[in-house]
Amino acid sequence: MKLVTLHSMRKRNLSFLFSLILFSFYQDSLPKNFIDKLERTKIEYIVPQGYKVIGIESNIQMQYDYAIQNTLNGVEIRYAIRPMDSLIIMKEDKNNHISVDLNLVSRMNNLAISQNISERKAVIKNVGLPAADAKKQYNADWGSLISIKPNKEFSRSQRVCLMLSLHKNNIGDAYIFYLGNSLSDIQNTFPETILSLKFK
Repeated sequence: MKLVTLHSMRKRNLSFLFSLILFSFYQDSLPKNFIDKLERTKIEYIVPQGYKVIGIESNIQMQYDYAIQNTLNGVEIRYAIRPMDSLIIMKEDKNNHISVDLNLVSRMNNLAISQNISERKAVIKNVGLPAADAKKQYNADWGSLISIKPNKEFSRSQRVCLMLSLHKNNIGDAYIFYLGNSLSDIQNTFPETILSLKFK
């Protein structure tokens, strides 16, 4: 039997305490509306290091809740969280009952969003995210990764976009938009950002 020493216990407790303090710090630095949506969709999110918070660009293509930018290569990451409870309330208020599978509606929304933010006649390429990976990495029931050439209404400067969509049945959706001047710039941010958000 492996004995747990007092030193190792202290080390673990300090590590756990540091994690709680770091998590609390990042939570406190997030907008209240964003925190509310994260809680309603049961999502864990940690702001990656090496990024600064930037303002939200007003657009009608896809509203989002929070945005950060890489301080070295300028890659922008936008987060849009859509709790399922808001869709249920809207549906119940209109018809007094749920008549459609809102989980299927999320798949249709995913396609509509990708079309809304892309240039006309631009090729929308589904890079793919296997269901097993979506479950293992994000605890999501399904996900997709789409390569898009964004229109200027959605992105005024960056010309490359990767859209990561994650869905948790009966809970909600998370959309992460990576915007940069090249695909390689975006991919270089993945080690710090690609797993910074997941469903609990």
